[in-house]
Amino acid sequence: MFLAVLVRRLRDDATFEAFVDAWQAEPDHFGQKVTVTHARNIEDPREIVSYAMIDTDRATLDAVLQRTAQGEAARHERIAPLIASTVVKGIYEIASTHDLT
Repeated sequence: MFLAVLVRRLRDDATFEAFVDAWQAEPDHFGQKVTVTHARNIEDPREIVSYAMIDTDRATLDAVLQRTAQGEAARHERIAPLIASTVVKGIYEIASTHDLT
């Protein structure tokens, strides 16, 4: 299982709603179920964490990334005018999970 994580800072004149509208992927862009969560920092709502849990193996992940590269580039171009900076960007293989309830 993999976790895709991006931490971005919106420009002063950008809204969260405008970011989400520009970020939205085309229907069936990934060709499989991918659920993304966006979260705003409670102390600085211009800072947005976006993450996706990707339940697949490495070969399938690599194939999806290759197949969607052009569409991902277009989506990132759409949001670029709204983003002041990207602090973290990566796909991580989940190494451990802990239930702390």
